[in-house]
Amino acid sequence: MRTTVASQTTWSVDKFVDALNHLDCHSAAIEDRLVSFLSNSSKNEHNLQSKRQWSFHDGLTAFRACLENLSKLWSTLPSQERPACRSFLRQSKTSSGRKYLPIASLIQCCRSLSAFLLSRAADPSQLHNSIRYELAFTNRLLEFELSDITLKELEKAYNALNFLLSYKNSENLVEWKNQWVTASLSAASINLEKSLFFLLSEGEHSDVSVSVVTLQINALRFLYSIQRQQLSKSTIESIVSPTGPVHWCTYLFTQNREAGIPRLEMLARLLAKFASASAYPSHAFLLYLCACHCWLPLASISEKYILSMASTLLKSLAHCNYKQVSYQTFRKFFLDLKDIPFTISTPQKVQILYQLTLLHFHYQAYSECLSYALEGFQSSTDNPSYRLRFSAYIYALKILGLEVPLSFPETFSSALSFCNSKDNNHSHAETLLDVLEHLHQLFKSSVNLSMLADFIGLCFQLLQGITLSAYEEAAQEKVVQKANRVLSLVFQLLREPIVAELFVPYYNYLCSFCRAIGCTEFLHRLSNLLYNFAITSEERGKKLSLIDSSLKISYLCPFVSSDFLVKAHKWTQLNLLDKDFPPNLETFQESFRLADHILSQVPPNDSSIDEIIVVICSSLPDLREEQFRSLFMPASSQLLSKFFIYIRDHDDDNINVLNVLIDTLLHKCKSLRSQLLITCSYGSLAFENAFPCTSLSQAFNIPSGCFDGVHSKASIFILSNVYNSWRKLLRSNRPAKADVLKELLALWDAPGTKLVEEATSLDLERDEMLEVTRYIFTVMNLLDINDEPYATISFLEQMLQIFKKSSQHSVSEYVVYISVLLADKYLELGYSGKAYSHFVSSKAYFRKSSITKQLVNLWRICYSKYLVRTGNFDKSFAMLKECSLSKLKDNFFSHLAISDRMKFLLIEGWELGLAFYYLGFTEYALCVILHALKLIKAFTSKVHNKETTISCWVLLPICIRLYEFCGQLYEHMGLVREAEFFHRQALGTARKTGIQVSALRSNLPLSLLLTKSGRTAEGEKLLVESEALLKLNQPYHKLLWLLTAAESHEANGCIDKTMDTYAMCLDLINTMLCIDCSKMAQLPSLIADLHSLSLSLGSSENDNKGGMGTAVLNDLKATITRKQSLHMASQYCIDDAKRLFKDSLRKNILNFYNTVSSKIARSKIMLYETEYTLKSDPVLRTLRDSVISLPGVSKQKQKQTKAFISLDSPRLRSNLTQKGESKMDILRDRLRVILESASRNCEEIFQEVYSKGSVQLCRNTNELLFYTTIMQNGLINLDPPKEPDAVIASYFLESSKALGISHRIFFRNLSRKIDLKSQIQFDDESIVMRRLPKVQDFKCDVIDTLPLNWSIVSIAISESKEDLFLSKVRKNQNPLVVRLPLQRHNSRDADEEIFLFQSAYDELQSIIDRSNQITREGKDYKTREEKERWWKERRELDCTLAALLNNIESCWLGGFKGIFSSKRPHKESFMRFSYQFKRVLGKNLTFLTKNSSIDLAPEILELFINLGPPDSEDFEQLLEDLIYFILDIFNFRGIHFAYDEIDLDQVTVDIQEALKSYHANCIEEESDNEHTVLVLDKIVHAFPWESLPSLRGKSVSRVPSFEVLNRLILADKTIDNSFVEVDPSKGSYILNPALDLRNTQQKFEQQLIQLGWPGYIGKPPTSDEFKNLLKHSDVFLYFGHGGGEQYITSQDIMSLDRCAVSILMGCSSGALHESGLYEPWGTPVSYLVGGCPTLVANLWDITDKDIDRFSQNMLERWGLFAKDRLRPALDICLAVSKSRDCCHLRYLNGAAPVVYGIPAFIKPVRRI
Repeated sequence: MRTTVASQTTWSVDKFVDALNHLDCHSAAIEDRLVSFLSNSSKNEHNLQSKRQWSFHDGLTAFRACLENLSKLWSTLPSQERPACRSFLRQSKTSSGRKYLPIASLIQCCRSLSAFLLSRAADPSQLHNSIRYELAFTNRLLEFELSDITLKELEKAYNALNFLLSYKNSENLVEWKNQWVTASLSAASINLEKSLFFLLSEGEHSDVSVSVVTLQINALRFLYSIQRQQLSKSTIESIVSPTGPVHWCTYLFTQNREAGIPRLEMLARLLAKFASASAYPSHAFLLYLCACHCWLPLASISEKYILSMASTLLKSLAHCNYKQVSYQTFRKFFLDLKDIPFTISTPQKVQILYQLTLLHFHYQAYSECLSYALEGFQSSTDNPSYRLRFSAYIYALKILGLEVPLSFPETFSSALSFCNSKDNNHSHAETLLDVLEHLHQLFKSSVNLSMLADFIGLCFQLLQGITLSAYEEAAQEKVVQKANRVLSLVFQLLREPIVAELFVPYYNYLCSFCRAIGCTEFLHRLSNLLYNFAITSEERGKKLSLIDSSLKISYLCPFVSSDFLVKAHKWTQLNLLDKDFPPNLETFQESFRLADHILSQVPPNDSSIDEIIVVICSSLPDLREEQFRSLFMPASSQLLSKFFIYIRDHDDDNINVLNVLIDTLLHKCKSLRSQLLITCSYGSLAFENAFPCTSLSQAFNIPSGCFDGVHSKASIFILSNVYNSWRKLLRSNRPAKADVLKELLALWDAPGTKLVEEATSLDLERDEMLEVTRYIFTVMNLLDINDEPYATISFLEQMLQIFKKSSQHSVSEYVVYISVLLADKYLELGYSGKAYSHFVSSKAYFRKSSITKQLVNLWRICYSKYLVRTGNFDKSFAMLKECSLSKLKDNFFSHLAISDRMKFLLIEGWELGLAFYYLGFTEYALCVILHALKLIKAFTSKVHNKETTISCWVLLPICIRLYEFCGQLYEHMGLVREAEFFHRQALGTARKTGIQVSALRSNLPLSLLLTKSGRTAEGEKLLVESEALLKLNQPYHKLLWLLTAAESHEANGCIDKTMDTYAMCLDLINTMLCIDCSKMAQLPSLIADLHSLSLSLGSSENDNKGGMGTAVLNDLKATITRKQSLHMASQYCIDDAKRLFKDSLRKNILNFYNTVSSKIARSKIMLYETEYTLKSDPVLRTLRDSVISLPGVSKQKQKQTKAFISLDSPRLRSNLTQKGESKMDILRDRLRVILESASRNCEEIFQEVYSKGSVQLCRNTNELLFYTTIMQNGLINLDPPKEPDAVIASYFLESSKALGISHRIFFRNLSRKIDLKSQIQFDDESIVMRRLPKVQDFKCDVIDTLPLNWSIVSIAISESKEDLFLSKVRKNQNPLVVRLPLQRHNSRDADEEIFLFQSAYDELQSIIDRSNQITREGKDYKTREEKERWWKERRELDCTLAALLNNIESCWLGGFKGIFSSKRPHKESFMRFSYQFKRVLGKNLTFLTKNSSIDLAPEILELFINLGPPDSEDFEQLLEDLIYFILDIFNFRGIHFAYDEIDLDQVTVDIQEALKSYHANCIEEESDNEHTVLVLDKIVHAFPWESLPSLRGKSVSRVPSFEVLNRLILADKTIDNSFVEVDPSKGSYILNPALDLRNTQQKFEQQLIQLGWPGYIGKPPTSDEFKNLLKHSDVFLYFGHGGGEQYITSQDIMSLDRCAVSILMGCSSGALHESGLYEPWGTPVSYLVGGCPTLVANLWDITDKDIDRFSQNMLERWGLFAKDRLRPALDICLAVSKSRDCCHLRYLNGAAPVVYGIPAFIKPVRRI
């Protein structure tokens, strides 16, 4: 009707303009009439007589009126209504927005007039006018935010303006008109960024320039408005080019300032907007610089523009990252702006100059850097912070050799002084830290080292005043981190000896700074460094200066460490023992102060200072008596006591010194009188004559007269009495603190100074030796419980000398025992050479008859462990065959306490377990350790004697070791719950001792276990608690903590922290490598620190077996280095990684673990190298986000048929150069060789890793093998030498799953076979080693045993959680293995949202947690409103879960969801579809390479068939996923084709037609027993895969591994390898045992009673009763809470040989708990290990009524409660699946029940 009116009315321009004033009523009519009229005008443009035709001028008038009215309406529209108007304009016109119809009509009129004017332009002038109005219209459209319309109008304006600029000088208007008509008709859509650039000709008219600039600005505004805020880098770099908007605006400014100024300003602000929104700093930098170029011409007009320019320039420089922006790019964009900083006088000038100084310094443009720095220094007179920065950079440039006009370092020192004079010097100190960090280039360059040292020293002169308390708490951590980075740089510089010497005047400043911020660890490292330089220096002056600095720095450390004692000892040697430079009194005074400082820091009676005392005392005789007194009087009484003991025992002739010393002692402290009596009693001096002997007797509680007789014999009696006193003390109060032990050991220093010498010179009687033996065992136990390994070694070495010199034959067994203990302790600390020497020396005593067979057995066990630790596997294995376990009733050490004899047995078991573990027999080792723990339990339960009970504390240390080792073995097997139990037992036992060190050490393995199992917070807490170990003077304990911390950081993915901690470990190991433990026996104190420590950087390794031998320590060092190499490789530092890996191989012991770990590390480095190479290739880089399958493409030799895709058809392209093709092939071949090599490395160790390796090691190996295998297939060409086999890939994918179950079953069977009471036999290695079927047997022994109509689908997730691994296995068919990248959709469409695995897992856990919570809360709701709210939330959760499962199928599986189908394709129809599919590809793909014919594997084509008929809404999207997969197969195999020419829509249509034909013609073959088994790995088990749309309603069960499935189908009760039958008369049940499920009891009680089964209703069963129900029934029903864990333990279930088909309908009865790196655990694992063939259980908590409804329906369908006997019963899996929808909440409750195992039927129902 509107069209008719329009055609009947004659329109003039005036009438149209007048009509615009009445838009409210006639807007739609005007719009339609105008469109119709203009259309007729265009048709009649050649009819000059037409009265209805408009001229071009008429059109302009109308367009102007429209624009004016549009502006008027918009300006009068209230701002709060404008969003609604925009929304109305973007959508269809609705009644609610009719008031905005006039605006909509005007927009349509403008569009019509725009098209009319452009079509009627007859000359360049008219075309330009059309463009101007078009641009005015787009400007208005941008305000309306109509993106689609704006884009089209901008494209029209660009095409017109581009034509105008190209043909503006055409003289023939007719020809020009024809060309314009042709151009307008052929105009196509453009890339909008292209519209920013036009070629500018000299003399361009300013009006045209205005239009160009307006178009450019509007295009930028549009790009910003549609949220495409990221301009490409090429576009950004071209903005300032001669064709770009900046150049055009600048040109317009020169031609027409009035038009140019606002446009320049607008462009500058618009570019700044893009910069602020950019996600890339380098892009932001360039955009801000472009904005600066816009401000530059405006700066001459007004000061406000200068401020804007300066602000923009500062932002630009702040975003310039010298690592991302090259210097050439920087210079190119900054060239025109380089003089700005010198000319402006804005507040930002100093900041700009500093940024330019910083950037040019990093770019190494030092001349320019100096210019800006000097200008900044002069301009920052009022800004001390920046003045300090500029002066620092100027000084740095002077160091680098530049000529600086100012006088430095005086100017720098004045800047420092100026900053110090200000109030807030802490901000300046932080500034200086920034500067030092930025000047890191100085530390790496060859510079003036003297000036550099002065410069850094002056910096720390300011920094020494810093205090953390001046900063806010939040800022303190930032300052400390910054300081640590600077200190790290400084330390790297100071590693140069020359710099270290030059820096001597400044160490005080550096130390003050470190103490202020708490960086004492740095001081410790610096002190060690200076000490090492001093040791290696040959000049005495330098040596003294450096060691003096080292010692002064050590003074500042919070405790006296063993390093400090070494340095102090060296200092005294250099200053006191140099004959050419005799010491003066001041040197002695300094040495006394040093000794007193040490004594003030160490505990009383500590002998760590003795070696320093020796040096001092050896120099004292050269002094006069008055000098003695001047030295002795200021000294402490403790120090004088030390001097006295030494002089008394070693310098009998120097009576003068001794008299002065005694006099001073007695004068200073009379309380030392008794100390002198005790100390002097055994000296050769006649000092004891001055005091009655009764004083000595009273001191030791010895009766008077005991000294009668031989004086040397008195020491034995005193020793005996001391021992008896200790026994009384220990019985009454077991030593709960370390200071008790040290107090007791202090007594040893008194009477024992001469004991070794005297005891070895005497022929002690048997009773006397027994007293010595008991004393030794007491002290040894005390040292053991206090975890003092070095003190233990020192003590045992001294005691060994006593026994070796004794003439008593009965002590030979103690020589052997102590030697074995020493050897084991040395081996534990890593000194294998020393351990070997003790083994060899003790073996000589075997010839003596007194050596019992039990002791020989212990020697063999310990020596076997030593052999395997040092790489001699075969000899160790052979020796263990001769070993056995002793018994308490055996005749050995009969005169010792029973607790010491029991400890011997436990040590024997512990050592044997360790030997087995190192050999790789983990389960056997576990049997031995559990046997030892049973001995402890039996021993403690039988003792009744009070003395024996009290002495059981002796067993605590070995108990701790046994518990920890047991936990370690369970960790190895991946069983986290058992491991945690034993680690907590160890920790609890350690805490019972009251010894802090023992408890802290026991924290470490538990901390690491918790961290690796995903409980990071708990693990971190324990690790922090144990940090006190770092403060001990025990390198071994420090190393344990550091290794634990490093592995914890590694488990948490903190690579930087891991690398730093491993570096600290290596430093500590290097220190331990320098310890000379052979001198420990000469130490006079039992708790001495390591006086023999040397920090020399020279190698002190001695791997000969008679020396120290540090092979084990070096092996640990190599292991750490290997781990570092892997972390370097993960950061793609491949060369550094290879270097570190090569270094690690030199020191590794050739044992199983190192061989395996080295091969795995080599393979991982190769894979990182592969990934790095892939990233560099534009084609192959997409392989990471592409689907890869096995099988893929295979070559069909010489079989050209119509069914094949012919690659030498006429469509073959010949323009691809052979060079390009060969380059791709070479790269592909190179990558394939790397992958093959990595795979070969892992294949060599695969079987051994499975038999001996930990669960984590197995997983790493298998994932590497699977990944390399499938990646090889992705890169293989058409004619490979050997194509990877899908069976092999499936084998590698499956063999590492559920290894915890495998270990459990193997351990259970092994523990039943072996007899630890007899001699250990290894004739049948299968008894002690797990074996895996070989890859050749996997198909026949596993795949071919599957039922014909079964499909086994394995699901796993990669370690990075970015790839889903799927494998489909069926009998008589090749497996299909697929790697599905979860981000593949996003790689094809950047707008596609990524649905990550972790996001889905977190969402699922959130749903389950909330469901569990509201399920528990539902019991408390009483009112109707509460119940309605409760049901509403439950339904929402149900919908959320359903949506999640739909997303999993559509986003993760996509077109590959057909892999779950268990149907086999119809043969004839499938062949027809294959033929059609090949024709579709041949028709639509234009191949570029010449090759023979190719074919796709049928397993891949089945994926298309399994999508079903093409009638679903998302079918095209699923099909597209598979099509991309096929194209990727061709592309990566080197089958090149014209990718851009593919009509994907046509391919999709053709394949859909082929699929329609297949499904229309194929005859479905019905099968009653189709079944799908899901093999779910680790974390993926949490998802209810059975409820995916493609699996819901089908017979599905799940298992954790192929090994479990194979064991179930080959079990005796399994029929036809496919199902079990349940006798309905042999059942049992437990119903409502907790008496709180009344509805459930009411529903099922009568039905269960009618079955006549034994069972329990309303009564909790005992553990044995529960066990009997499972053991003696065919089917077991449980209706209660959970899975019945409160009534029976998991160990009881797993011990079963036979278990009923079990249905556990409690909450979360089927849940498996995720445990990080370890195996998941839960009730289903216990039932599967116990032999349960079928388990029905719930994955999460459910509500009782819904699950009761489900249970009733399921049991009816299964046939147990069948109402309709005529209806055939289903198998349990199908019954569960069909019953899900009977729940009110079909997903929240219906998806919870799952089936573990295989199908089960009720007799007599059988399959047809």
